[in-house]
Amino acid sequence: MRAKVILVVIAVAALGFANYTAADSGDSNDELVIVSWNVRGYPEKQKVHRAWFSKQLARLSPDVICVQEIANRERITSFLSTEKGFSQAAFLNSSDGQDNAIFTSPSVTIKDIPDPSGFQHPVQAAFVSYKGFDAVIVTVHLSWTNVAMREQEKVALTNVVSEMKKLDPDVMIVGDFNTKEKGIQALAKATGLIVMIPSGQDGIGTTHANNRYDHFLVTPDLAAEEAVSCRIEIYSGDDLTNAKKTSDHLPVIARFRTDEKFMDRNSGAAGSLPSSEESPSGD
Repeated sequence: MRAKVILVVIAVAALGFANYTAADSGDSNDELVIVSWNVRGYPEKQKVHRAWFSKQLARLSPDVICVQEIANRERITSFLSTEKGFSQAAFLNSSDGQDNAIFTSPSVTIKDIPDPSGFQHPVQAAFVSYKGFDAVIVTVHLSWTNVAMREQEKVALTNVVSEMKKLDPDVMIVGDFNTKEKGIQALAKATGLIVMIPSGQDGIGTTHANNRYDHFLVTPDLAAEEAVSCRIEIYSGDDLTNAKKTSDHLPVIARFRTDEKFMDRNSGAAGSLPSSEESPSGD
């Protein structure tokens, strides 16, 4: 499933984001595939919808998946026992019922780290590495109904990025920002991050209501070296029907280079990162 791609970055300094396009480069280097998906309550109640989700996840075959709206430890355990190819999770249970989690395949190293506070739906942070790729990933689900709180959360993300960069210079904030493209560009500028733009998908939303709320925001160094491409998964026919039953969001897929020459983790990230109260396996 590894694409042969190159990265073309068109920096737009005033807005703080870049456009990404993929092309056949003849480069066969291994890539890390990361998916972000707001699933609206895993697992689905109907067996047919649970089976469809598992089939899609197997087809997309991500190395890492950032899930928004997963309620508790029991569902984390269910995910790890049901979804093939995943063996680890960074997760901290809360009373919110719409927690975030990061799942990885066995080949990926993941270390749960203390999660930033001050968010309606608690965020999840983890240090992830595979070959030459290493980064702190923070998956978020910003407030939907409380606009004032969402704006406060955006301000808080500036400090989150600053703190996470102390652990590793490569940081990405992913998930459901409940923020359209103009707003996400402003957020990227404020946080010093770059938005990975789905190439060739202008006007396509990440929700079935055609709002682009789900994004990958990455530090400039990560964008320049490891980032390859970003796309929104689009469904039609029976798949579209099942997709709407499974979630009101679509999965967003990003690819990153794993060449050893890009390894730039801090000494603390290599093995002495502080861990949260819960282990990566979820216990």
